[in-house]
Amino acid sequence: MNYAEDSSGENFYGTKDPDNLLLPYYNAPALTAVKRFFKNYVNFKGRASKSEYWWSVLFVNIVGLVPGVGVVLPAALAGEVGGLLLSLLIMLIVGLALTLPTLSVSWRRLQDANINGVFALFIFVFSTITTIVIGLLSTNAEGRVFDAPAARR
Repeated sequence: MNYAEDSSGENFYGTKDPDNLLLPYYNAPALTAVKRFFKNYVNFKGRASKSEYWWSVLFVNIVGLVPGVGVVLPAALAGEVGGLLLSLLIMLIVGLALTLPTLSVSWRRLQDANINGVFALFIFVFSTITTIVIGLLSTNAEGRVFDAPAARR
């Protein structure tokens, strides 16, 4: 069986195999969660655990913060318009590259709470509030309906 415990100690149908992308990985370590974030880049089926979601959110925010503080701020303070524009272009490209996997992990996180993933589209409207709400949702065993048929066996 593929049962795993979430942080509350309750058993849910999940995996402890980091390569099994069909089921959520409850209590996933940071590096594993980020790897799964990229491996599930455009996967809107199935579910994502709280740990997969939160480690991914942290990763995306750090990736967005590093260029902002390390490159854009010094260029802006020095008045270098060319460097500032190049930095902003790099940040835009990175941001666009991370948009789809961020939407995907949010979509699957909602499905783990037995909520239709389409509500993840609210991230683009109410970003910060939506991120916190999605992350705080409790796992609901009925979310298994969103698992791929091969994972339901």
